[in-house]
Amino acid sequence: MPHADHRAAAAGGVTELRASLARATACAPARVTAEVRARLTAAERLLQPGLPAQSTDAAARQLDRAVAAASGWGPAVQQDLRRRTVRDLKMYARWARLA
Repeated sequence: MPHADHRAAAAGGVTELRASLARATACAPARVTAEVRARLTAAERLLQPGLPAQSTDAAARQLDRAVAAASGWGPAVQQDLRRRTVRDLKMYARWARLA
């Protein structure tokens, strides 16, 4: 099962989302986009294998903050992209908490 390892699943999802947002948010407000990317980068580091269990909780908090930031993109980002991004961030945070 691909999601049996919640830490690896969350890390893979975060990595993919960060890469896709680099391409998809070129017209988004720079400050908000920079915050979302910074939170994703922090979560990605915290989800690395071999780190203590507390790091996954810290990663989940970073992802929760990314949700709050992405929710504030406003009309500069297509509504569907914003909705999917928030949905995925919440899912990855849930996986991090389960790890």
